[in-house]
Amino acid sequence: MFFFQELKAAAAISEREGVVDNKTKIQLIKEEEMRIKEERAELREERKRVEEEKKEIIVDSAPIISMSDAKSKKEEFSTQDLEALEDALDTLGKEKKTLLVEKEELDELKEELQEYQEVSRSTYLSR
Repeated sequence: MFFFQELKAAAAISEREGVVDNKTKIQLIKEEEMRIKEERAELREERKRVEEEKKEIIVDSAPIISMSDAKSKKEEFSTQDLEALEDALDTLGKEKKTLLVEKEELDELKEELQEYQEVSRSTYLSR
């Protein structure tokens, strides 16, 4: 980072003096290209991580309750049944909240990626 700033400063000074220092310009361009490659690699890694998160499967751990079992018993629900239902609902609620948070994070990452691409395009076009 510090070396890059020195190169930029040296290039600016040489331009103001009216002297063209091609070596400094080449070094500056190489440094910029290296930074762009690093940023692209970081973006690829981020995309891979997001794709891996999408692939994760959520397993429903709630007990299966069929209607035929309920009709055949014709009994009222016990406190254990109600506790099991309450636990299942709590679990589903918590999973829904985490999914909403993850969705918001993905939306933010998409927005940041779009902003980055717009900035990259504008800087590329301005050269």
